[in-house]
Formats: sequence, C-alpha cells, structure tokens
Amino acid sequence: MRAAARRLAAQDCEALAIVFINAYANPANERAALAAAREVWPNAHIACSSAILPEIREFERASTTALNAPLQPVVGSYLERLEDALAVDGFIGRFHIVQSNSGVMSTATACKLSIRTALSGPAAGVIAAAAIARAAGFPDIITGDLGGTSFGTSKAEIARRVREAADLEEIGHLLERKPRELSGGQRQRVAVCRAIVRSPKVFLFDEPLSNLDTQLRNTARTEIRALQRRLGTTTVYVTHDQVEAMTMADRIVIMKDGHVQQTGTPIEIFEKPATLFIGTFIGTPGMNVLAPAAAGAGGWTVAGNPMPPIDQAGDQIAVGVRPEDVGFEPADADPSAHVIEGVKVLRHRMPDPCGPRWPVGRR
Repeated sequence: MRAAARRLAAQDCEALAIVFINAYANPANERAALAAAREVWPNAHIACSSAILPEIREFERASTTALNAPLQPVVGSYLERLEDALAVDGFIGRFHIVQSNSGVMSTATACKLSIRTALSGPAAGVIAAAAIARAAGFPDIITGDLGGTSFGTSKAEIARRVREAADLEEIGHLLERKPRELSGGQRQRVAVCRAIVRSPKVFLFDEPLSNLDTQLRNTARTEIRALQRRLGTTTVYVTHDQVEAMTMADRIVIMKDGHVQQTGTPIEIFEKPATLFIGTFIGTPGMNVLAPAAAGAGGWTVAGNPMPPIDQAGDQIAVGVRPEDVGFEPADADPSAHVIEGVKVLRHRMPDPCGPRWPVGRR
C-alpha cells in the first residue's frame, strides 16, 4: 500500500481515495491500508470509504468516496483562504459550514468530508421555506434553492409525497427494500406510486398487467380501478384484454389498424356494436355470426325463421347472436311461435379505410 501511494504521489496526484468492496462488513483492512498510505502521502487529502459513507451498497459507497477525493483539495484551499481573510478582519470566533443534507459541520470536518458540501443549495433553506409556506396556507408548495451549481428541493415535501403514495398503495412497509426483493405485484405498485407522487393531470397505463399471472392481474385490476376512483384523475388505460376494458372502463375506445372503430360505454359497446369486428371481438364466448337468406321483397330468413323486412339493397347482411340470448324450448313446441326480437341494422355506405363493414343485427 505504501509503494502504491508513493507511485501516485510521484505522479502529482492531489488526493487519494481507498475503497475495499467488503469494508461495510469489516473495515479493519481498509483502515489499515489508510494508515499505511497516510505514512507516505504528502498531504491531508486522503480518505477511505468506511469513513466517508459506511453503508452496504458498494456503488454508492465507492462513488461517494471517489467524488470526495477531488473535492478535498478545492474545499480545503477555499476554507483556508476564508479563515485567513476572516482573521485579517479581526474575526476571532468559530464558523461552521452548512451541509448539503442540512445540519452544520466544522471546517475541519468539511475539509475531510468535502462531499457534504457538493450541493450549494443545502436542505436547511428549502425546509424552512416549506414550513413558511405551510403556515401561509400553501401545504402543497414545492420550495427550491437555486445556487450557482445546483437546484435543491424540499426533502420534507418529497418525503411526504412518497409516504402518502406508499400508504395509498399499502406498500409503506416496503420502502427500504431493494427492487430485487419485491414480488411482481409489489413492483407494479411501486411503479404506480412513482406516477402518483408527480400529481399528474392524466395517468397513462400502457398494458401494465401484461407480465403478471392471472391471480395478480385480477388483484391489480381491482386496485387500479379503486385507485382511480380515490384520486379522481383521468386515466387512459391501454390493453388488448377485453375483460380489463369491459370491467374497468367508464368509456372505451376500440381501435383497429390505427383507426377508431367505436367509442362508448361498456354496455353500449356490448349491446350495440358498430362493426362486425367489434361484435365478434367483444364478449366471451364470442358472438355467433349467421348469414341470412334473402326471401324477396326485402324479406329474409335466419335458420328458416322470417325476419322483419328491411331495405338493404346492394348491402351484405350478417346477423350476430350472443350466446346468452339463445334459449331452449321443448322439442314439440310450435316452430312458428319462434320470434326474433330487437333487430338493429347498421348501415355503412361510406368508404371505410379499415375495409368493408357488414350491417350487424342482434337477437
């Protein structure tokens, strides 16, 4: 370690950062390396990760320590000049440096842990501003402190929004977990919370449940619908699953080949499909489509049963029958007593970019 430190110093390195990947579990080896390097290092700008950020996350600990190293000479030189200037002006007291995450530290600590001064807009200012805003009757305001190199927002406000969103989705107990420790359903709730904290005017869910199993899909479907009702926020939900569309939507827009086929409430879409595609797409089991036979003078029959006469000259006709509308009668019942009710014929005579649309009838 001493030899490595000597080589770096000979290359005019100004600061040294020492990081052992497992120092969070046992910092003894890292601190021994620090002590050995300090014996030959030409200045005080040297530190190890277990002293800078003693936590388990290797990336955060290593990157913070690496960023601290180049800041030490800069911050140390600045504070030394500041102390000299104050002494010249007769200042004999002590002064402290405000940390980026609020609180204060001595100049000696600031020289050692220079990374704590990285953000020029310390949280103390924005937290105070948030408190003043709440007292003035503006609880939802986000305060900021704009400095020469950064812009800080109130962490108190951020924490409040995160907590409210987590409580809304009932994942408050999961906030300290890592993503790999969450189940699929829990990750889905986290994604929803990330949208909630931004207080958007419109939510866009683009097939959010496609990767979940059937049980989780059913649960998440109910939760998303309940969330929308609680928040009262307009929500656009994209899905290929007609069950999701029919059970969750207030209004449905059905598209095919990039064109809107029909817009309406779920019951309107189901009972009055605008096209044969919609009639056969919506509903489980699907609609049965029958080809009627012309009977002359505008009349036509389906399975031998006369239908009311209509004027459909030049058009093809298809009759859609929902399975739930089919009933059973005794074998000896009078066939002539069969009645076709509720016939609705839809005409489409204008050019259609989606191809031909057939008039659809419904029993």
